[in-house]
Amino acid sequence: MEESEYVDFSGREYSKEDAEEVLRNEEKIKSKVKGWGWSKDILHKLTLLFGIVKDTLSGEFKVSPVIIVAIITVLIYILSPVDAIPDFIPIAGQADDFTVLTMLLASITNVIDQYVEFLKKK
Repeated sequence: MEESEYVDFSGREYSKEDAEEVLRNEEKIKSKVKGWGWSKDILHKLTLLFGIVKDTLSGEFKVSPVIIVAIITVLIYILSPVDAIPDFIPIAGQADDFTVLTMLLASITNVIDQYVEFLKKK
């Protein structure tokens, strides 16, 4: 893989393969989030995050590589059983995932809005 195909973010390089791995686990991640009883708005925005990754990889939607890396990082964090507070700890194990996801969603609201507009025109 060429060096230009990687994005360096916080000491970790992410590639197209990392994004594809997240997309392969889309249903697993969604199922995990649904199991926690999070709001429908969060679940809808989670679906939009997967769409942003898919459409950015295909070249249809343009967004900063830093945004894509942030999305991939959060989705990997949610998928991973090993994180700041392990998922097997009731409530707290899910709370850290919820916090990370909601922080991402709050920080990229404008990108999500742009993506929704993109979908309306698609």
